[in-house]
Amino acid sequence: MGDADQVADETIDASHHIVYPGLVNTHHHLYQTFTRNLPQVQNMELFDWLTTLYKIWGNLDQTVTYYSAITGLGELLKSGCTTAFDHHYVFPSGEETGLIEAQFKAADDLGIRFHASRGSMSLSQKDGGLPPDNVVQTTDTILKDSDASLTNFMIPNLLPCTKSL
Repeated sequence: MGDADQVADETIDASHHIVYPGLVNTHHHLYQTFTRNLPQVQNMELFDWLTTLYKIWGNLDQTVTYYSAITGLGELLKSGCTTAFDHHYVFPSGEETGLIEAQFKAADDLGIRFHASRGSMSLSQKDGGLPPDNVVQTTDTILKDSDASLTNFMIPNLLPCTKSL
């Protein structure tokens, strides 16, 4: 530490290579990887895009989330990103748990540094929000799962998205 000389276990001769630090992706929605190229949403404005895709994202499960994450994280690694941060906020009814765990599994399988936040939505279309009922949660559920996420993964909690736009 400090001024003391450090001894490495291994020295790599990179004299004929370019070495640069890994890039850091600071905001991602990995579950969206599989829906980003759907032709019907390519030219939509944000709210139309969201309301159309919420119908698809309402079918997310651990398997889809894992493969979407492994694809997105793999693409990041290929472009020089070595650390990624994901903001996951869609938790369909019946799939409230295991989605963030699936992302951490994908990151672990690839060897990328990974951090996540657990977002949420508590205001559905019937209450003036954008998402359908099957992807919103009660405040109590959000707080309970956020606490579990913090305990299990030490990830930051985000305030619920409760205001209509």
